[in-house]
Amino acid sequence: MNTQPLGDISISGIASSSGGTFNQVNIDGVGKIRGDVTCRQFQANGTAKVEGNLQADIVRINGMSTIKGAVRADSMQMDGKVTIQGPLTCDSIHFNGDVKIGANCSAEQFQASGTFVIEGMLNAGNIMIHIHGRCRANEIGGEQITVKQIRGNLMNKMMGALFNSHLSAEVIEGDHVTLENTKAQVVRGNQVAIGPDCVIDRVEYKEHLHIHPSAKVNHQLRL
Repeated sequence: MNTQPLGDISISGIASSSGGTFNQVNIDGVGKIRGDVTCRQFQANGTAKVEGNLQADIVRINGMSTIKGAVRADSMQMDGKVTIQGPLTCDSIHFNGDVKIGANCSAEQFQASGTFVIEGMLNAGNIMIHIHGRCRANEIGGEQITVKQIRGNLMNKMMGALFNSHLSAEVIEGDHVTLENTKAQVVRGNQVAIGPDCVIDRVEYKEHLHIHPSAKVNHQLRL
């Protein structure tokens, strides 16, 4: 990041600050930043709000955060409930919890565990999704796309059934696509595996297609 840091922001307790360019931004408690923020590292523990865009090398969020603009980062780790009203662009995204993105999401690596809503397109080289609730994106595109239902103890299974855990998208397209608990209009890829509890209207594939007995595929076409 080619910026000249002005210093650090450290919020502890309940406080607010103006935006700007900084080295580190640390929020521990309830913090609000009024305006755009550019920094090397952004870390929030508790409840945080950025009333503008956020640009950082590293973003770590633990708790509840709202960013009213766009986010651009090299690495982003989110644990908790996060809302980003603009687009998200990041080399590496990892999150565990509930994330809402109001526009497109672009990354090299996208790893999600929990629930999410992406109002635009999810586009990443490698996509790994462990669903534990309802997940949605308008379109999903990538090289390697893997969607799996979180398994484990009886409580996980009961919660998954209670909340009808699944991923939904209009179009899912990738080189290698492996899906579970997914609802989509079109799935397209070179090698496609339609796993348990999928409902797909149309599958288009080039090399290989496998369909699990519990999956429903209305149409399939080899390209």
